[in-house]
Amino acid sequence: MQVKQIIKSPLVSVAVIILVALLIYISGKKSGNDYKTNILNKPSLTT
Repeated sequence: MQVKQIIKSPLVSVAVIILVALLIYISGKKSGNDYKTNILNKPSLTT
């Protein structure tokens, strides 16, 4: 259960959130859509 310990780490969780936000932003730019629209269309990324 090392994954749970990693997730509980504040710094790691913040880094993951930043990485996910960047990935969504980049994917939104590549597809030509607003990245906010992609977040609404992909609820699995926000859970």
